[in-house]
Amino acid sequence: MYIEKKVKSNIWDNVNLVLIFLLFISYLGHSNIRILYYVATALLIVFEGVKIILVGKGKLVFSKHLIWYLVFSIFGLISILWSFNKEYTFTGFKNTILIFFNIMGILLYTTDKEKLKNVMKMFLYACVYMCLILIFFEKSEIKNDYGQVVGLYFNTIAMSLAIGIVFAVYIFRVTNQKKWILFIVLFYYIIFVTGSRKGLLFPTVIIILTLIFEMGSSAKKAVKNVMVLIAVVFVIGFIVYNDDNLYNRMNLLLDSFLGESVDEASINERAYYRNVAMELFSEHPVLGNGLNSFTAYLAYNGYWHVAYSHCNYTELLSGIGLIGFCIYYFQYFYIFAFSLKNFNNKSIDKILPLIFIAVYFVFEYGMVTYYDFSTHIAIAIIYCLNELNRKEGYRYEKNNRMFEKS
Repeated sequence: MYIEKKVKSNIWDNVNLVLIFLLFISYLGHSNIRILYYVATALLIVFEGVKIILVGKGKLVFSKHLIWYLVFSIFGLISILWSFNKEYTFTGFKNTILIFFNIMGILLYTTDKEKLKNVMKMFLYACVYMCLILIFFEKSEIKNDYGQVVGLYFNTIAMSLAIGIVFAVYIFRVTNQKKWILFIVLFYYIIFVTGSRKGLLFPTVIIILTLIFEMGSSAKKAVKNVMVLIAVVFVIGFIVYNDDNLYNRMNLLLDSFLGESVDEASINERAYYRNVAMELFSEHPVLGNGLNSFTAYLAYNGYWHVAYSHCNYTELLSGIGLIGFCIYYFQYFYIFAFSLKNFNNKSIDKILPLIFIAVYFVFEYGMVTYYDFSTHIAIAIIYCLNELNRKEGYRYEKNNRMFEKS
C-alpha cells in the first residue's frame, strides 16, 4: 500500500513539475498570449488539488506565506470602497489574485529541498527558452522596446534573468555541476543587451555579498572567495566600461544616487513619479487612495506617460496607505527575521534567504513588484527554503533529544 501510494505521488509530482515549467514558459516566453498563462495557472492548481485528494500531500498550501498574500490581495480589493477609480483598483486586484494562485501552485508542490531545486531548475529552463526567443526572433533595436517578441518590458526581462542567475548560483553551489555556469553567462549576456542597470546590479550584489559572508567559514575559502570576487568585479567592470550605453546609464545612476543633477529623462521622470505618489499618500496616509490609484491619477490628469510610480514603497503608500504597506512588507520582515536568526555562513541554504530578501527590499526603491510574477515566485521559493531549513532544525533537535534520553 505504501509503495503504491509512493508511486502515485511520484507520477503526480512529475506531472505537476511539467505544469510548473509550462507556467514559467507561458509567462517568460509568451506573456503577450495571456490565455496560455491563465490556462497553465488553472491546470497547475487543479492537478495539485487532485494529487492532494489521491495522495494526501500538500500541507504547505496553508502556509503563512500564502495567507499573507491573500490578506494583502483582499485588502487591495476592499480599497475599492474608498478608491477614486474603481476600475483601476479592480485591475490591480486581478493582478494580485492571479499571483496568489501562482504562489499556491508552487507551495503545494514544494514539500522538500529536492522539489525546491526542481522548481528553480524549471524557472532556469524557462529563462533559457526566453533567451533563445530573444536571440533568434527579437527584431527591435531600440533598448526600451526590447522584449516585444515575448511581450515583456526590458527591465522585467532583465530582473527575471537576474533572479535566474541567483538560482543558478545556488544550484551550482549545492550540486557542483558546471553546466549552471553556462546559464549564468547566457543570462548576463541578455541583461547586457537590455541595458538594464537593476538587472546587472542585483545578482552581482548578491554574489559579492555571498562570497563576503562565506569568507569567515575557513581561511581556504576566504582566499578562494577573494579571488572569485576580484574576477567577478573585473569582468563586470570590463564589460560595462566597453558598452557605451550601459556605461553612461551606470554613470547617470551613480550621479543621481550622489545627488548630482542629471539630464537623463528616465531618472528625472522617476523622481517626478515618486514625488506625485508621496503627494497622494499625504492626502490619505492611513488607507491610501485605492490599489493602483497612482496610475489612475496620471490617466485622469492626462499625463503623457501613464505608468506606475517606479518605486514599490511609494506605489503601495499612495494606493493602500500605511496599513497596506505594513501588510505587504510584514512577510519581508518575517523572512528576514527568521533568516537572521537561522544564519550560518557555512551553509548556502542559510545565507541566501537573508541576502536575497534584504537586497530585494532595497532594489524595490526602483521598481514596482507587488504584482510581479518573477518577484513572487522567487520570494515564495525563498520562503520555502527557510521553512525547509526550519523543518531540518526541528528534526535535528528531536534526534538530539532522543539520543540524550537513550
